[in-house]
Amino acid sequence: MFLYLVKFTHKDSGNIAYKRGISKWGQHTLIANRFGQASDPRYSRWDIELVTGFQYSRDSRKEAQLVLETIEQVLNGLVPPKDPKYCIEEHFGDVRGDYDGLSGITEMIVDHDEELLKTTFDKAVKCIWKVLK
Repeated sequence: MFLYLVKFTHKDSGNIAYKRGISKWGQHTLIANRFGQASDPRYSRWDIELVTGFQYSRDSRKEAQLVLETIEQVLNGLVPPKDPKYCIEEHFGDVRGDYDGLSGITEMIVDHDEELLKTTFDKAVKCIWKVLK
């Protein structure tokens, strides 16, 4: 399984937001399969790029998922996603409701420095290895 941090750059406004998540897709296929036209054509509004990621496998998929969900929760505590009341469409300059039902949009991270997000992500991953040894 793959824990990722991706950057969404709105093609019209240039505004940026980030998203963390867990996927069955790895670093080479994540963008195309998770955020490509086939999953939802509305993702074409953004240039989406992988900032950093962490591939983790165990004999049991549930065990791998539990480890990655733990890391994700730690990251959410350090740098939380946007407030659920915050209108992400307005952040990007789109109409309220345009993203209804678009997977992962509610978990966007806004108004954070990319280098800080990447460093925090990488440190959390590094620390979890200490626990897993």
